[in-house]
Amino acid sequence: MPESGRARPRPMCYRRAMRQAPPSSGRGPAHRPGRIPRALLRPCLAGLLALAAGTAAGADAPAPSTGPAIAAPRHRGTHDGPVTPRPGLTVPSLHLEDQFGRPFTQTRLRGRWTLLFLGYTHCPDYCPATLLTLDRAARELGRRDSALAERLQVVFVSVDPFRDTRGALADYIAHFNPTFLAATGAPADLKRLALQLSANYSYTDTASGRAIHDVRRRPADDYAVNHDAGLFVFDARAHFFERLDPPLDGARVEALLARIQKRAGGD
Repeated sequence: MPESGRARPRPMCYRRAMRQAPPSSGRGPAHRPGRIPRALLRPCLAGLLALAAGTAAGADAPAPSTGPAIAAPRHRGTHDGPVTPRPGLTVPSLHLEDQFGRPFTQTRLRGRWTLLFLGYTHCPDYCPATLLTLDRAARELGRRDSALAERLQVVFVSVDPFRDTRGALADYIAHFNPTFLAATGAPADLKRLALQLSANYSYTDTASGRAIHDVRRRPADDYAVNHDAGLFVFDARAHFFERLDPPLDGARVEALLARIQKRAGGD
């Protein structure tokens, strides 16, 4: 927080995107309020890397009001329940669909190391910054250890299934790395996955700032998503390996990949 005591303003790309977004019609998942347009996404990404750590660290701080009431997403770095899934945990209930329309179940975790995190495509800061960091780390791993890089998959799971259709996910993830996977599913299946990971997410009405904890149905008005900010790592047997909490900067992700390299040698 600056010395003046006021919180930092939202990044320009987020404010511009919200101004350009059409008003909510409330008619199905094709509506995308607040999504950063393609022309604005790339110029904003570099600045988002530095912003992500600060956003995640200040997860529960309320966003300042600048102009129309817009609730910025809050990315949780702490939990109401256990902070970390137990070692050796598998994911028995994984019923999602990826950006190509293929089923994404537990079998898709076997045989490859998986870096999985929750988010949504309208996310103005944390999600694109995390994907940028993971893209750079994956490319560096490919130069250093191509065999392990082939066995590593990044999975972005949207907890906003009402707006994040298959097409929206495919378009979004392609901006970062064509080998990354994006997936979502029915609200009940997403909530089940989050509970298994000891994670949580909720929605916030953008006009009132009111938290909406019922994630089984789409909110009537425009909304943001408050989601867990952890990176969940599974080994090639689909067992939980570790959770990496924010800040998910390049150095910490590189250190994670070094730990995976050390363990993967025995797979």
